[in-house]
Amino acid sequence: MSASSRPPVLALAVLLLAAGSSAAAQMPLPRVDYSAVLRVSGAPAPVRVAHHAGVMRSEGQVGGRAVVGLLDLASGRVTLLPAGGGGPAVQLPPGTPVPGLADFDLRAFALGPARGRSQVAGHACTLHPVSERGQPVGTACVHVQDIVLAFDGTVRGHAVKMETLSLSLAAQSPAAFTVPAGAGSITDWLQRLPPIPGLTAPRQPVP
Repeated sequence: MSASSRPPVLALAVLLLAAGSSAAAQMPLPRVDYSAVLRVSGAPAPVRVAHHAGVMRSEGQVGGRAVVGLLDLASGRVTLLPAGGGGPAVQLPPGTPVPGLADFDLRAFALGPARGRSQVAGHACTLHPVSERGQPVGTACVHVQDIVLAFDGTVRGHAVKMETLSLSLAAQSPAAFTVPAGAGSITDWLQRLPPIPGLTAPRQPVP
């Protein structure tokens, strides 16, 4: 997954934490394709996410525009795509948070040993403590396929509560998770813009 003070940007981080061993362990990648609808504290509407082959897809509003985010879970790299096409794809450095999207760098999170069982959205899950860089942040309930179905805790100073409303363990279309050829960096994207004083062009001297 911040420049935003709103907790929904943390949704993906808590969704994807995966089961650890008897000691705290960094989460592995989800083991299956799936799509899910989440209820996240602070989000005005349910959050939709999907996973395929180590890439998470989410949709949201960034700067008032509908945007698709593709998060590579192994590297933390985020690619932004205009929803419905009509613009260039932009790749952001690993760990870059995107206010308005449920994309978040997961590599700092880990799960501790199991502490019980529960059920969310009709799916069984195991309760685990969650830590970030060695500090406890909350509790997650993890599906056997390494999908977190619920989370309750405090991340980056924000109280975050997430619950899965529906989960479909179904194959996803690989095309929806593919970074288009020619996707550029944020620097490339800025260079395509018309000159903007102070952003993409030097400020003009005041007469």
